[in-house]
Amino acid sequence: MPKSPPTFVSKPYPSFPLFPHKKGSWVKKIDGTQISFGPTRSTDDEPAYRKSWSDALKAYEAFMEARARGEARAADPFGETISEIINIYLTEKHDQAERREIEIRTFAEMRKALNFYACELGLNTRIRALEIDPEPIRRYLGKLRDRFGFHAYNRNIRYVCAMWNWTGSPVTGSLGRPFKWRELHKVRPVREIRRQKRLERSEGKRDSFSPEEVNALLAHAPTVTRAQILLGYFAAYGNTDLAELPDNALKIYALPQRIHFHGRVDEIPAGWGLLHFPRPKTEITRHAIVPALVVDAIVAVRSLQLPFNKETKHLMFRTTR
Repeated sequence: MPKSPPTFVSKPYPSFPLFPHKKGSWVKKIDGTQISFGPTRSTDDEPAYRKSWSDALKAYEAFMEARARGEARAADPFGETISEIINIYLTEKHDQAERREIEIRTFAEMRKALNFYACELGLNTRIRALEIDPEPIRRYLGKLRDRFGFHAYNRNIRYVCAMWNWTGSPVTGSLGRPFKWRELHKVRPVREIRRQKRLERSEGKRDSFSPEEVNALLAHAPTVTRAQILLGYFAAYGNTDLAELPDNALKIYALPQRIHFHGRVDEIPAGWGLLHFPRPKTEITRHAIVPALVVDAIVAVRSLQLPFNKETKHLMFRTTR
């Protein structure tokens, strides 16, 4: 499909102090930095076009007045700190979570990732200082790589990139133009983890446990960890499955019963259970028949009455962290 031709916007009059940037905003270069003062509008829509340049002119005049009083930071979005920018973004995402436009758990993970980002860069570090010297960003990326695995690293980077994309938008964001060092925040390519796994296999490393090791883990594991190990062994649940497993996913059978699903008939002995939990990413239906050993472990977890908050109260493995 051919791309639509770009929309060109001209100045309303020759002496107009701002110029239309190709990213879609009215811009003025001040002290070597381009500062956005609002989005542009197409000249085809005369009322919207007139309002866009008049609002931008008012914002520019307010900035120059504040600058003359030594208060330019109040009118300069790039004078804000990283914590202020993130708080604005998280407030918007919190409202979306309240409207159920995004999952509450997604917002919780987003908040956790961005709080870590702000703490590593410095809560009071100004955006303008970051654009001049990106060294705090490079230190953050190095610490992120040391602390997290491949998938957790990429998940944190995606949350940070989404924040910079939102704040850099001339329509929705507070910066009005892309952050200069946005390109530093890159996810690690899949070929990197594949290469690492190939090297580990060639060196004879294995990523599975022997039966003896599993028995040793079960003998010393606390109640919650024991249940998670058993679910991994008997139901093939991974980290995401365990983290998002709802409390009502298990049905316990007090008496032997024949069940029908997926065109098959299975006999479930007394005391065994049936787990019904679709895959978190694809929502593909799946069932797992688990023995009484797993059922007893889950019942033991429920008896602990683990602390929870509104984001985790529906989960089997509740936590406030």
